[in-house]
Amino acid sequence: MTYKDTMSEIKNRRLEMMNLRKNIRELHASIEPEEVTDYIFSTSGADVSLSSLFGKKGYPVCHS
Repeated sequence: MTYKDTMSEIKNRRLEMMNLRKNIRELHASIEPEEVTDYIFSTSGADVSLSSLFGKKGYPVCHS
């Protein structure tokens, strides 16, 4: 493959990757938040709930 052909192919692949990244960002932006279960962490001291780790910030919401 010639240099020119190789560089053209690289350019095309980069454009494909840019479009895929854009699509992924759009998909991430469209995700609706979901409530999570108030998980209990068992420690060597007292058990700690997930919600207690957030203090007064409200109930935790998962954004994958």
